[in-house]
Amino acid sequence: MIINLLLHSFYRCILISFKIYTFFIIFVYNTTYAQYSYNHLKLKTQNLSYFDSIGVFETGKLAIEQAKIENKPELEAEILIYFGNHYYYRSLYEKAAQQYQLALNKSIEHKNNHFANLARIRLAYILAEKGSKIKAYDIFKTILTESRKNNDYIIQIEALNALALHEEHSFNSTQSAAYYLEALKIAESNNDDYYTALILNNLGLIKLGAKKYSESLADFQRAYELSVKINNPRLSAHLSNNIALIYMEQNKFKEALIQHKNNLNFAKITGNIKELYVAYINLSSVLMQLDDLKNAVKYCDSAIFYMKKSNHYNELGKGYLGKAQILFKLGEYNLSHNNLDTALIISDSLKHLENQVGIHLFYSKIYEKQGRLSEALNEYKLYKQLNDSLDETRNSQFLSEIQVQYQVEKQQTELENERQQRLNEKRLSQTKMYFTIVGSLALILLTAALIYIRYNRQRRIQQQKFSQQLIHSIEEERSRIAKDLHDDIGQSLSAIKSKVRLLNTNNNEALTELENDTGKIIEQTREISRKLYPSYLEKIGLTRSIAQLMEKIQKHTHIVCSFEIHSEVENLDITTKTHLYRITQECINNTIKHAEASALKLIIEKKDNEFIFTYRDNGKGIKKIKTEQIEGIGFMAIKERASILNGELNLGENFTGGFKLMLNFKA
Repeated sequence: MIINLLLHSFYRCILISFKIYTFFIIFVYNTTYAQYSYNHLKLKTQNLSYFDSIGVFETGKLAIEQAKIENKPELEAEILIYFGNHYYYRSLYEKAAQQYQLALNKSIEHKNNHFANLARIRLAYILAEKGSKIKAYDIFKTILTESRKNNDYIIQIEALNALALHEEHSFNSTQSAAYYLEALKIAESNNDDYYTALILNNLGLIKLGAKKYSESLADFQRAYELSVKINNPRLSAHLSNNIALIYMEQNKFKEALIQHKNNLNFAKITGNIKELYVAYINLSSVLMQLDDLKNAVKYCDSAIFYMKKSNHYNELGKGYLGKAQILFKLGEYNLSHNNLDTALIISDSLKHLENQVGIHLFYSKIYEKQGRLSEALNEYKLYKQLNDSLDETRNSQFLSEIQVQYQVEKQQTELENERQQRLNEKRLSQTKMYFTIVGSLALILLTAALIYIRYNRQRRIQQQKFSQQLIHSIEEERSRIAKDLHDDIGQSLSAIKSKVRLLNTNNNEALTELENDTGKIIEQTREISRKLYPSYLEKIGLTRSIAQLMEKIQKHTHIVCSFEIHSEVENLDITTKTHLYRITQECINNTIKHAEASALKLIIEKKDNEFIFTYRDNGKGIKKIKTEQIEGIGFMAIKERASILNGELNLGENFTGGFKLMLNFKA
């Protein structure tokens, strides 16, 4: 007795441990799946075309709902930031600011500093676009300081990237590179592939401007590999565009043309205005090198159109300079001169030294072609003067960049060595413990699993036997009660009715009423008898019995009923027919109670030596039916009857479009 109690306690402990482990696994799975669901919707929102406003906002709203389901309402701010980006990259700054402000308010409401700072950075970008660059710069600096205290590496990278862009627009490439290198160090130390690729791209562009093509190409290629790894098509396309620029510098114009055409197609799909004008201006440059000058002018005009539309004046000066170069090659010197005038006005207002150098060089060439040699000489002198100044600036910046890069790389190497040393020490101390714990846990779980599986299998077999015996006993008891009702009570009532009829010779009203009531009771008794045990299955067969059932249901419920039954069904034994009839009754009962259907259909067909029982309705489907109804007594009875028939039960796949039940069994 004591041994039995000890064994019972052991089994209970093992089962409880296994249930806890199972719960943990399911919890981890559900958490991962839910996060994937939100991430899937978030990425879809992020990658939709900037022209597809309906798609962006509909998908974004679904992502917000999913965030609420996952009990993460603070993620709504992230989607609102994507909404703001959708407007920002279309240069709709007022609408973008509204979305960023909503994101900021939501973040403050949920006390989420991360998304609050992300929204502030985006709002500061809009301030810079509107001319308040110093104020935006101060905001970036403040957020960087705060993010360092909070150890939020993503916000640190975002703030450093914003500061680098500010310095780049101010033509201070040395400080810009320093910010980018610091951001790259943070991204790499946190193994963040997206931000590593993004910063490498920005660094590559600075090196491209300094004509360090091999270093620039190395940055772009590494960034491209990371963008493919994380499946970010926008970033991949942008990097592909930059690689094409390297092809152009290496005089591989045909390869560059193919690359830029692909990039233009992608830019049209995404609807990003900046990507559009960059693709157009790059195509124009390639076509000019290939002497397709007329198409080069068309593409350049398209680029200028989108630059004006988005108010990107820094790029607009380059656009007019590029068009002037093409017109010069066409021999249209006056038109080229006009475009240079426009480019110079823009470049002077922005103090863009590099553009000014190119403009004065082309003025010199135009005057030379027009025979205005004195003016040509003056412009050439001015070009040389500006170019020398530009070279000095570049040399100074180059030395500063090397020094900054050296310091950053030195710090990165020291940190990496220190981190590696700590990791090695930690690994040495944890290896033995890890293998001991894993081995013990695996042994315990394996033992528990085997015991649980064996116990569960035996329990399931016993339950199945009990259920089948119970159904068999119920059918026998129904048959007995039905016969008693029909043979005993039914006959007794019929005898009473006959006696009343004999007594009622004078058409006594009370006796007539008694006779009618007795007739009703007899009919009710017969109906109860038929419901308890369908004895008419033996008399008229399954097909006609189901026909009567369908006719009755259609009459009383207005549900359109139909059926198709193979003739060989009637060759089945009475027990099998009874189970099929009961399953049909239960399915119809569920349709009436829960499905809100307007039609149902039953098909019993035969293929080879197997019968296929199919029931379906056009109701609201299983997903909209409560779980307790699916797992109720009715469905359990259907499963047990299917098991008695040695059949395979399947609830089908169209859960959202009606209910479908299939039962395959052999004769």
